[in-house]
Amino acid sequence: MTYVRQPFRPLNDSGLDRTLVIGFVNNASDRALASTERQFMKLLCAASRDFDVRSRFFVCSEICRSSHPKTASGEPYHDISELFSSWVDALIITGMEPRTPRL
Repeated sequence: MTYVRQPFRPLNDSGLDRTLVIGFVNNASDRALASTERQFMKLLCAASRDFDVRSRFFVCSEICRSSHPKTASGEPYHDISELFSSWVDALIITGMEPRTPRL
């Protein structure tokens, strides 16, 4: 198992870091990509009244897609290889069953 050491993140002026960065690996099909993103973001926003929630969206390049996916705000999804050098407080992985021999 590989562990990734994350850099130190300083706290804000109040002594509490109120920003949560949620990584989201969306392995849903092209057809379900947007609705899956929308459902999870709606839940996260409803559950995070005291926190500023920021999200980073990732896809596996091994999954065949009709075009490179974009988030609801129009930003392109990041390749999953960027996840390991990114800071995230939590990671959500969703979608269909993996169909590649190696993830």
